Amino acid sequence: MFKSFKSILLQSSPSTSSFSRRFQSTTTIFALSSGSLPSGVAIIRISGPKSFEALKKLTRQKKDEYFTPKKLFYTKIYDISETLKDGKNEDEILDHGMAVWLPVELFLHGSKAVVNAVCNSLAKIENVEAAKAGEFTKRAFFNGKYNISQVESLNDLINAETESQRKLALKQNKAGKYLEPIREKLINLMAQIQAAIDFGEDIENQKIDNFSNIAAEILAQLRKFERSAKRGSLIREGIKVAIVGKTNVGKSSLMNRLAEKDVAIVSNISGTTRDFLETRLHLNAIPVTVVDTAGIRETADLLEKEGIRRSFEKANEANIIVYVFDAKKLFNSFEIEMKEVLPFYNESKEDGRKVICCINKADLLEKSEKDELNKKILQYFNDDKSISLIWTSCFEEFGLSTLTSSLKESINDFCNIESDELVLSRQRHILLLSDSILELELFLENLLFDQALAAQHLSNAATSIGEISGTIVNEQILDKIFSQFCIGK
Repeated sequence: MFKSFKSILLQSSPSTSSFSRRFQSTTTIFALSSGSLPSGVAIIRISGPKSFEALKKLTRQKKDEYFTPKKLFYTKIYDISETLKDGKNEDEILDHGMAVWLPVELFLHGSKAVVNAVCNSLAKIENVEAAKAGEFTKRAFFNGKYNISQVESLNDLINAETESQRKLALKQNKAGKYLEPIREKLINLMAQIQAAIDFGEDIENQKIDNFSNIAAEILAQLRKFERSAKRGSLIREGIKVAIVGKTNVGKSSLMNRLAEKDVAIVSNISGTTRDFLETRLHLNAIPVTVVDTAGIRETADLLEKEGIRRSFEKANEANIIVYVFDAKKLFNSFEIEMKEVLPFYNESKEDGRKVICCINKADLLEKSEKDELNKKILQYFNDDKSISLIWTSCFEEFGLSTLTSSLKESINDFCNIESDELVLSRQRHILLLSDSILELELFLENLLFDQALAAQHLSNAATSIGEISGTIVNEQILDKIFSQFCIGK
């Protein structure tokens, strides 16, 4: 009974192979797969039942030696349609290039005219048509060459901008290695509980304790994955840095120095930046969005008020707050200036954000004044090591590398991952992981009072984990996943 129930559970969800039996395509597809034109080389992919026929028509090669699988050969590329001149067939040459059979790929000169001519020629063959976005990968999935986890990993790899994102994409490919053993444990546990229910047995307290311990161990592991997923999400989506402070403290100048280009307008007039400005850069191989916010001050100007409101919104979204002070004003009015940073500091203690205090225009103070001010700031925060204190001067170009280093250190704290841990990053995976954690919590709550309900919660948790690893495929999300690919992949 136990063994048969477990086997039913393992086979109860649709797999890639069951999809492949339902997916039989009669059309052949083609697309440019090498990116935008013009380029040095253009690659056209052809896939489907008529791909070999299309290759033979395009190359006019008749000898079998040319069509050795995975072997490139030099060839002329002809127009498939035949034209008549003086009553005789005339073969129009479209290009000279390379071709390969199994898979069928054409390597042409990267000209828009050449590629268009070859594609137009292919479209003349019956049941041969241009591929839709992600259609090559979709067919590979339905033919059992990829599972859904590998498909998503491939898409992440294609869209990776940084080294960290590349590594993260490859990690996603191994989700099943970490999650399938957990799913197996859940199914084993569910089978034992269900078997006892089916035989009308009362489950002993000792067994209940054992079931609880197994579920608690799995729950701890999933919560660990959830913590690492937060880091994975930051690597995927990027870190947000908000430069905040009063008007005319040098926020825009710092923004321009970090971006190494003039992003923001800089002037001596307070309130020059009336709305937030964004720029994107890479630090520690992580995409970083830096936001220059409107200066904080009391104002009757409705437009400036709206800019300040938006600035606070952006600051609330940020992972790192760089609060900028004017060194001279901070020295002369310490308590008044410091109270502005206090709300950001207090919030950071609750939500884990990082606050960097940047004392700009430091060239306006003497060394003794800097030392005195530095001591007062540290005392103000009770020597809290989580606060970074950076002195800068955009005028004299010092402290900027220290600010960049502090940002990199903070980013590393947010995004550091171990080489052997599972790091999920897609929102779909993170939501499914949260669902599985909730279901396990509900299992533990109900195990003592209602074993049938508890078993259902285990089943739900196993299903969610299977949808992450790719063992279980939800048909509703397939089109959405494949639509995220570019044409030609």
